[in-house]
Amino acid sequence: WFFIFLLPVSEIIPQGSVMNEKLLYIPSVKFLLIFSYIIAQSKRKVLIALVVILAISFSYLTFQRNKDWKDDITLWSRDVKVYPKENAYAYYQLGLAEAKKGYYDQAINNLYISQQINPKFVLGLGSIAMIYENAGKIEESVKFYQMAVKENPSFWEGYFNLGNIYLKAGQMDLAKEEYLKVLSVYPNYQPALDNLGLIQLYAK
Repeated sequence: WFFIFLLPVSEIIPQGSVMNEKLLYIPSVKFLLIFSYIIAQSKRKVLIALVVILAISFSYLTFQRNKDWKDDITLWSRDVKVYPKENAYAYYQLGLAEAKKGYYDQAINNLYISQQINPKFVLGLGSIAMIYENAGKIEESVKFYQMAVKENPSFWEGYFNLGNIYLKAGQMDLAKEEYLKVLSVYPNYQPALDNLGLIQLYAK
C-alpha cells in the first residue's frame, strides 16, 4: 500500500515533481488501518493505550505541520528555521515568495544567503538581478547577472538577460557578445538567435 501510492511521484518516469510530506497522506492511511485493527483485535489495554497515544501524537504533529502550509512565505520560513545553515533551496524559495509579495529587501537578503550557502547555486543571484531590473535599477541588475555568470559560466540565462539589457540600451556590441555566450552554452537557443538577427538588421 505504502509504496504503491508513492509510485506516481517516485521519479521512475522523470516528471520534475518534488518529494515532500504532503505526498505521504494517502500512503499513511494504511497505518491508520493497522492502528484500528490493533485496537479492535487486541485485548491488552496497555497496547491499545500505546496505539491511541501514538495516533493522537501523529494527528497533533500533522495538524501543527499543516499550519506551515498557510502560504509560501510561512512554509519556507519554517524550513529555513529548521535548517538555517545548509538549506540553500529553502532560502531561494523564501526569497522568491517574498519578492512576489513585494518584500524586496527581505527577498534580496534571502536570495543572497542561498548563494552564500551554495556558491554554485546562482539562481539566487539571477533572481536578485531580476528584482533590480524590474525596479529599473539597471546597474545593480547588471552587477548581479555578471556575478552569477562569473560563478557559473554555464548559467546561460544570465548571459541572455544581460544581452537583453544591453539591447534595450542600444549597446549592440555588448548585446551581441552576451548572445554569443548563450549559444556557446545552449546552441540553437532560438530567442538568442532572433535577437542576433535584430542586431544584424540594425547594423545595416
